[in-house]
Amino acid sequence: KIEKNLKGNILSTENLKYDAKGNIVLKEIEYEDSKEYEKYYYDSNNNLIKTEYSDSEEGLLETYIFTYENSKKVFERNEYYEEGKLQGFIETKFVNEVESNITEVDNGKVILQESYFYDYDSLENWVRMIVTRIDKTYKSKKTIFFI
Repeated sequence: KIEKNLKGNILSTENLKYDAKGNIVLKEIEYEDSKEYEKYYYDSNNNLIKTEYSDSEEGLLETYIFTYENSKKVFERNEYYEEGKLQGFIETKFVNEVESNITEVDNGKVILQESYFYDYDSLENWVRMIVTRIDKTYKSKKTIFFI
């Protein structure tokens, strides 16, 4: 894929590589003076288990790690890096369809812990979300109108 500006000058070029199962394993985006890379890893069940984001200047920037049980995602960890060193991460535990828990750590210190609880209507649309933080509870109501 080639992206151009209005004058027709090339802004970026995107190249994709696939594995034998048709999964993207590498996305390379080339700009005039730098490159970005996205690497994708899969388990034997074809579930995406890891994504790495890096560039030609800083190296590794971010990773996403996913864990599954019976093909359902139950855990996600987003790690972010600075100068190749882990600076922090966000972990999300998906308890079930109605509950998830998030912990964010920056420089070894927990800076956020939240739990999400969802209520659904008879058509399985979520209509209410309750967010509980260490120090506060928030409620959000969603109204769905059908035409």
